Amino acid sequence: MSTIITPPGIACFPRLFQASVIGKNTQGQEPNYGLVMLFPEPALATDAWNDLRAAVNATAVEKFGADKMADKAFVSRVKENLPVKDAGEKEGEWNGFTTGRKYITMKRKHDFGRPQVIDTSGNEVIDDSLIFGGCVVRCGVRFYAWEHTGRVGVSCSLDMVELLRGGSDVKRLDNKLDAKKAFKAAGKPTGEVADVLSAMGVAPAAVPYDSADSADSADDDDDDLI
Repeated sequence: MSTIITPPGIACFPRLFQASVIGKNTQGQEPNYGLVMLFPEPALATDAWNDLRAAVNATAVEKFGADKMADKAFVSRVKENLPVKDAGEKEGEWNGFTTGRKYITMKRKHDFGRPQVIDTSGNEVIDDSLIFGGCVVRCGVRFYAWEHTGRVGVSCSLDMVELLRGGSDVKRLDNKLDAKKAFKAAGKPTGEVADVLSAMGVAPAAVPYDSADSADSADDDDDDLI
């Protein structure tokens, strides 16, 4: 099956620069690259999504044959193991996953090497901090059908990723704070830096902030935890 380009979607749980093993039962599993891609409703109305669905169906027919795929009972077994799932299944568990959206789990074997990641100018992205849960991407994927220990299904192999939008332009889904914003919001420490250095026996000559005395702390309260 040739590479299919997905419509734009939201990257979730990306593992694009270092292979790892995830999940509750990881014993015996091989590390791999991958991500979960979340597709909001507008993406599901695109020609790219229709092409993706057609590729999944064609992959199953090629593997199992038209006769089996005409058998409703057999098709029901295949549907139990598809990479495309309803996002409503994870509602309340994963940020952004709600009824009406779809998601696809994409993996790439460690032996294949990490997937190529580029930006919209075609430049390779090598900084893993630029790809996080919430970035808008599109991917090049291939589907393959399988049969193993009585189970049948179709899986999605990740070939490549294009970063369409990230940074401060998007909302992070992993709730990770931007360090610059967090420390700026806390305000600059003043006399506290000199006090800490003095307590350590270090001369506070090169304090990076204004050495003015800091504001008094709140009154002691015996009910405080610390």
